[in-house]
Amino acid sequence: MEQVKKILERVLMREQTCRAHPLAVVIEALDIGYVTGWNGSNTCVIDGKCIHDDVPMQGIDVLCHPVHAEGRAIARAARKSMRLLDATLYMSSWFPCAACAEAIVEAGIRAIVTPDRIYSNQKKFILVPELTGSRLYSFELAEQILRKNKVIIQVNPEIRPEFPKT
Repeated sequence: MEQVKKILERVLMREQTCRAHPLAVVIEALDIGYVTGWNGSNTCVIDGKCIHDDVPMQGIDVLCHPVHAEGRAIARAARKSMRLLDATLYMSSWFPCAACAEAIVEAGIRAIVTPDRIYSNQKKFILVPELTGSRLYSFELAEQILRKNKVIIQVNPEIRPEFPKT
């Protein structure tokens, strides 16, 4: 777990470009290694700097449509011809949106690990309030997609990156 945490920290410090939702993921493919992904747009970054740095945070989602960290990691794995069947996806924070949950299922990833609490009542699959009511990300639908497809959802606070805070 310590190696995954260090990789998440490195990605957040060096690669991640999204001010609104800083997020990094590491996919550990069985016997192959790691592939990383991060939130951020390819078109909104020039020389490593976001072109919307002067835009107030509440307006950033309208101007920038970033690649989600999970999707970027899956795409980068495809470019490397990495087999993701039965892989584990580790997140620096948060939870996948519905579209990313679908991509995780299609890639054959068997487990996701996040440092953040997911359920307020795990037996009834009731999500914490921070993950409910978002039409943009549809976390409730994402959880249902993952659970229906038998993707293991684990919470492990030990993988939370220490710097930068997300």
